[in-house]
Amino acid sequence: MTDWLSILVFADGSSHGVARVVSAKQICLHAPGGQLDVRVPALMPVRPYGYGASIVFDEYQALIGRARSDAEKAIAPLRGALTSLGANASVSVVDVEGDAVARVAAALARTADVIVIAQPEQSSSALEGALLKGALLGSGRPCLVLPKWETPRGLGGRAIVAWKSTPEAARAVRDGLPLLKRAEKVRIFAASEDSGFEGEGAEGVAQLARYLSLHGVAVEAPVLTPPPDELTNTAGDAILAEVDSFGADLLVMGGFGHSRWSELVFGGATLRILRNARCAVLMSH
Repeated sequence: MTDWLSILVFADGSSHGVARVVSAKQICLHAPGGQLDVRVPALMPVRPYGYGASIVFDEYQALIGRARSDAEKAIAPLRGALTSLGANASVSVVDVEGDAVARVAAALARTADVIVIAQPEQSSSALEGALLKGALLGSGRPCLVLPKWETPRGLGGRAIVAWKSTPEAARAVRDGLPLLKRAEKVRIFAASEDSGFEGEGAEGVAQLARYLSLHGVAVEAPVLTPPPDELTNTAGDAILAEVDSFGADLLVMGGFGHSRWSELVFGGATLRILRNARCAVLMSH
C-alpha cells in the first residue's frame, strides 16, 4: 500500500474547518505529487414544484445565492492556509441539495484515496451527517474522521487497531497502512476474544500482527487482547478507554453494525466511538 496521493477534504471556513484542511496536508501528503481536493458544500434549497412554485421562485433563487455566497466566503481562509504550506491543492464550492448530499459526497469520494471529514458530534448538522454517510457507505473508500480541532495536528505517534475478524476491519487495516507504517508504536486491541467470528482470539490476533509486521508496522508484542467485561463496559467504551490509556493519536477500525445507516454509524459502539474519540479515526466499510 503506497502513500495516499488523492485526498478529498470536506471543510468550511471555520477555525476547525481550516485546521482540518491543514491537518490533512500534514497527515496525508507524504508522497511527491500528492493532491488535496478541498470541497466546501453549499447546501441548496429543494427546488419547488407543483402548484404555487412560481410564486416562491424568487425566494428560492435568493436562498441559492445566499448559500453559494456563504460557501464562497470559506474559500479565502482555506486557500490562505494551504498557500502558506505550499500545498498542491484545489479549493472549490460544490452545490448539494438537501436530499442529495450523501449521493454527491459518495460520487466525489470514489476517485479519492481517502476522505478527510469532521467528527459527527451530538449537535452536528444534518449536512455533516449526510456527508459522512455518503463518503463512508457509498464510496468504497476509507474515511479519516477528525475531531473539530481548533489547531492542526499531525499523526505519527501511537495508533490502535480495533480488531474484529470482519471484512470491514480487514479493509480498515489495509486502508490504514500509510499511517500505520509511520506510527512509532501500534497496538492491536480486541475488545472480545470470543464473538463467534472465525479468525479471532489469540491466534487470529497473532496472524494480524504478522501481517502488519510484514508491511513494516511497529506492532507491540505481545498484543493486547483483554477479556470482555459486559457488566461495566461496552465494546465502544473499552476501545475508547484503551485509546486514552495508550495515548493514541489514531484509531483504525471497521464500520461495524447492521445494514441500516442509523444502526451502522449513528447507533451502537461505532457511533459512540465516532462522537467521543479524541483522536483521529480511520474507518472503512
